[in-house]
Amino acid sequence: MTYHYKNGSMHVEDVSLAQIATKVSTPCYVYSAGVIADQYARLKGAMEKALPKNRQPLLCFACKANSNVAVLSLLRSFGSGLEIISEGELLRGLKAGFDPSKIVSTGVGKQHREIATALRAGILQFNVESIPELAVINEVAGSL
Repeated sequence: MTYHYKNGSMHVEDVSLAQIATKVSTPCYVYSAGVIADQYARLKGAMEKALPKNRQPLLCFACKANSNVAVLSLLRSFGSGLEIISEGELLRGLKAGFDPSKIVSTGVGKQHREIATALRAGILQFNVESIPELAVINEVAGSL
């Protein structure tokens, strides 16, 4: 039981939200590492069970869902990959310690600079949205 009332006070894991608010002020975001770990493990376990051993996926967390470096670092520690849509998200992922070979770039409108930064970093792949975008990625790659 991660979120619960104890002695009339809401707690996350074993920490009082009132205690957190006093220490860091409000507003603030409070995440449970336990909940994140449990949910990641459940998803990973389901995927591993559903797929043959030679077809195990790289689960990539969408950075746009939560780009908090501490949360990203936690997910990385479980073996997660990272899905990014911008250079800023790439830099956050690298700061969180992600191996570039576990980073995937998606989304439309990738800029030349973002493509170049991702290529230099050595990301796993670009999910290409169109033939013209593929041409741009090819052009940028050829110029490096």
